[in-house]
Amino acid sequence: MMARFDALKAFMAKRLAKGHVHECHGDLHARNIVRLQGRFVAFDCMEFEPSFRWIDVAEEIAFLLADLDARGHALHAHAFLVGYLAQSGDYAACRVLNLYKAHHAVIRAKVTALSAADATNASVLAQTRSQHDSYVDTARHSLEQKQPVLVLMSGLSGSGKTWLASRLAAPLAAIHLRSDVERKRSAGLTAQARSRSAIEQGMYSRETSARVYAHLASCAEDVLSGGYTAIVDATFGRRDDRANFSRLASRLGVELCLIQCHAPLDTLRARVTQRHAEGRDASEADLAVLQWQAAHWEPVFAEEGFGVIEVDTTKNLTGESFTDLLARVRPAVADEHRAHLVARTPAEKTE
Repeated sequence: MMARFDALKAFMAKRLAKGHVHECHGDLHARNIVRLQGRFVAFDCMEFEPSFRWIDVAEEIAFLLADLDARGHALHAHAFLVGYLAQSGDYAACRVLNLYKAHHAVIRAKVTALSAADATNASVLAQTRSQHDSYVDTARHSLEQKQPVLVLMSGLSGSGKTWLASRLAAPLAAIHLRSDVERKRSAGLTAQARSRSAIEQGMYSRETSARVYAHLASCAEDVLSGGYTAIVDATFGRRDDRANFSRLASRLGVELCLIQCHAPLDTLRARVTQRHAEGRDASEADLAVLQWQAAHWEPVFAEEGFGVIEVDTTKNLTGESFTDLLARVRPAVADEHRAHLVARTPAEKTE
């Protein structure tokens, strides 16, 4: 743990300088959160020592992530993490999360061990010991060397990139980076706000798009450097944009794959028209944008060096077909997913 701390000490100082240290809860684990009137409310914060609650926000969320992982709720932990990152855009936090998780898991292990002295019977003692071991395992796992993957979601508007990325994120324990959201964030807009920019103008000019892709690459580097798989959801219709991410994967020594989403043109038009009319999505693409994308699309050539996975999003990606897709991205995850499917009852195998 000290070696990891030494490696990240300078980065932690930068986060302090950039204002990521705030007065937080300080003791944010699952037993200090209650669901009240449909909302999760934290209580019993760290009161006896203010310096213990003036911490990096990344440390605050890492405490709950460690606690949820130790309690066997990895999907809850993932949902909490991606929710925080999507709202804050603080993807740099990923670099320090595992160190903070290990730190707090060790603390909870010590607290749990001390509480064993108050165990009144063998059953309670066994449960306490099991919980202690879970925290120790969480700390150990948090410090293990990770092997993340960089996944690029590519395709025309309406091809199902975001839909598929959101389905892949949980089983891959991945962080989903969406160009539409980050483009709006960089302009100071909410995800659902409308910029009313014309094609290749304003927020969608060539220069702005280049900055958005550069920002996505920077965020992906933060995510990958922290040991998390990154799913970058953008059109990726230009070779130059794809090449930047290929170089990033090579520099970081991580696996890279590109998932190219397809659907018939009529389906694309119908999806884009419906989404644009509803106005609830971060994408501002309309039929004119779709037509422009198709006209300017630069196909992926073999010399680009991508392992391309072609996906027809009109097909029914459920059960084994979805597991097969996971296997092409990350075989070990697919094996776990397949075992999960086998363990479920026939009535449950309808996802």
